[in-house]
Amino acid sequence: MGLTIRSVVVLVALLSGLAGCSTATGSGQPRVGDTQSPTPSVATDTASPPSKKVTTADYEAAVSSLETCLKQAGLELFNDGWDPVDNERMLLRYKAAGMSFEQGDDIYHRCAVTYLEPVENRYNQDNKSHMEPALMTAVQACLKNKKISVSGREDNPTDLLAAVPANRHQDLRDCVRVSVKKVYNDLATSFP
Repeated sequence: MGLTIRSVVVLVALLSGLAGCSTATGSGQPRVGDTQSPTPSVATDTASPPSKKVTTADYEAAVSSLETCLKQAGLELFNDGWDPVDNERMLLRYKAAGMSFEQGDDIYHRCAVTYLEPVENRYNQDNKSHMEPALMTAVQACLKNKKISVSGREDNPTDLLAAVPANRHQDLRDCVRVSVKKVYNDLATSFP
C-alpha cells in the first residue's frame, strides 16, 4: 500500500482529533453532562462589522437561537418579553426537567454565552434604554404622590435616577416596583 509508519501516525492523529470535535448526537449542541461549549449553527453577531447596528430583530433572533440550543439540551425556555423598565433585555426563564439546578444552569450559561450575550452586549451599546410609556406614567404619578417632582421628560431609569434626589432613590425604587406590579401584574424585573 505504500503507507509509511509516519503517514499512519499522522492519519491516526488526524482522525483522533476529528473524533473529539463531534458529539454523540452529531448536533453540535450540548447534552446533559457535556463539558464542551455549544457550537453555533449560525454566525453570531460578534463576526459582524462594527458599523452594523444591532436591531430588535437581531436580538429576538439570538433569543430564538438560544431557545433552540436549550431545547436540544433538554431545557424549556420561557420568554416574558422585553423588560418594560429599560427595554435592554428580554425577561427569560428556563425549566430544566429531569436534571439538577446546576446542570440546567450550566447548559443555560453555555448556550447564552454562545448565542445571546454577544448580541445582547452590542444591542445595549447600539440602542438607547427606554421605559415603556405606561410604566413611566405610573412611576411619575407615584413620584408625584410622594411629593417628588420630575420634569416629565425622563425616558429611562438613568434619567429618573438623575432627576430624583439621591436621598429619595429608595422612594423611586419603591415606585418602580409598585408600578410594575400595577401595570404588569408582578412581572419579575429589576431597577438599578
